[in-house]
Amino acid sequence: MKTLARFHFKRLTARRLLAMLPFALSLAAALLSGMLLFYGSVMNNLVNAVITTGFDQLRAQLIAALILVASSAFTGSLVGRRKLGAMLGAAIIFCLSYLLGFVQLELQPTYDAGGHLEPLDTGALVHTSLVMLA
Repeated sequence: MKTLARFHFKRLTARRLLAMLPFALSLAAALLSGMLLFYGSVMNNLVNAVITTGFDQLRAQLIAALILVASSAFTGSLVGRRKLGAMLGAAIIFCLSYLLGFVQLELQPTYDAGGHLEPLDTGALVHTSLVMLA
């Protein structure tokens, strides 16, 4: 009876792992395509193309990052056919490639016209970061 239970447990575990394979494949494809897109010259060329349409530097970087994240999520969902894995991979790439740099840029001290240090509104920074992540 115990051997039958062990066999059933191993079989059930194999089924669960086999069911998670498309999710993991979709996640890995989204992460890999996102890394290739963000760390190549694609990001710089896309930012320059958006700047020529009339946007400033930070907005152009955001638009380019969103386009690249959407394309990496599309690639992940195309390969693994799982939407959740592709969205999770694209969100990880967006956080590491764009959002982290944006928060570091905003945390740098700024001075007003009189040369006084302006206080940082942390609530606004957290809100903006969450809206970008959404």
